[in-house]
Amino acid sequence: MTTVMKKSGAESPDIIYSQGFRLANAGGNGGLTYLDYTERDEAVADELSPEEMFEDDELLSDLRNDPDLPEDFEGYLGYTDRDAAAKLENLIDSYQEKRYPTFSQGSYELTEAEHNRLINNLKTAQVNETVLWYGVISFSPEFIREAGLIDENNQVNQRTIKSAVMRSMPEMLQNEALDNDETFWWADIHLNTDHVHVHVAISQTENTRPEKDGQPLGMFSETTFRNFKAGIHRELSSDRSRSRVREIQQDLDQINKVLPGKAVEEARNNRQQMELLRRIQAALPNYKDKRRWRASNHSKEFQKAQKLTDELVDSLLDNQLKDEYTNFKQLVEERDQMYRQAYGQRIKDTTKAKDERLRTLIKNRIYRSLKDIADEVTPDDDRGKTKENNSDLDVPD
Repeated sequence: MTTVMKKSGAESPDIIYSQGFRLANAGGNGGLTYLDYTERDEAVADELSPEEMFEDDELLSDLRNDPDLPEDFEGYLGYTDRDAAAKLENLIDSYQEKRYPTFSQGSYELTEAEHNRLINNLKTAQVNETVLWYGVISFSPEFIREAGLIDENNQVNQRTIKSAVMRSMPEMLQNEALDNDETFWWADIHLNTDHVHVHVAISQTENTRPEKDGQPLGMFSETTFRNFKAGIHRELSSDRSRSRVREIQQDLDQINKVLPGKAVEEARNNRQQMELLRRIQAALPNYKDKRRWRASNHSKEFQKAQKLTDELVDSLLDNQLKDEYTNFKQLVEERDQMYRQAYGQRIKDTTKAKDERLRTLIKNRIYRSLKDIADEVTPDDDRGKTKENNSDLDVPD
């Protein structure tokens, strides 16, 4: 039984990807084994928190203790494509030549020649003491059903899953500078548990990775993992869910585009906020280059203007722009929740970052409006006048 240990109220993510690595030694024996490497802290690049670790013996947490795992690279191929777990697709059963359930870039099931070439590559990798990266992509049963990847006869659409991995792998390799002729990979879909999962393995006939203490670096970045999962999820998710994500992003972009201009307009039509605008204008340093009137300016002489502008933005968001602002926060939360469902609870909350960006856009629009007024009142040949003489903000009656 493949399950996710989770806190009360949490849901199993659609996709989880875990990856580790091991180094070869030329003899294939006597070196650090698969078990040794998976138990080392620096060898496991697992995105899961302890409460989210998989319990299934097919996944990384228990691969460490599987007695059937070989120590040599070639033997790992036999582990991933063993008959008990991986099956040929029904649509290729009629092939005359022998086929393997293993797939790789451009091949949905390896021919005898492709399988032999993979074995030779693994032997070369072992001799050249390169790295074997091993990973597991696991899909929740709910996601498999919602994405239409299983039919009424409980037959899994392997071809679609394989296509998603094939289309996502090139970016993963590129992100880790492994997009070269020395790199090769293979994968097998395993159907022997409740969670459909894919074993993925990557290696090189000759190491091209940077080295540390004479050994090639094995760790991939978390960004690489995140993008890999996102690519597969994007390929497999339903049109409806993809469409909703696009709609949310379009709505957020529109709010970021429209709200700053509306904020300035609303402030000019409100007596108290107009007074704040005048105080901001009076507090602005008299820079020759007024492009320095920016939210990113944290200099001491700009602090008073920043504080007053923050006060004005708070007032606008709490009053005239309240409805749009509430909608904005709800959209961000909805998108975050969709990402957590897709990739797990460790997806960061982006509400604060998105909120700060919106406020920055509004502040910069306020400063730009004041800069435009200053430019109109102070011609290019008369920049020496004091700022106090430049005010053109009238408080409405």
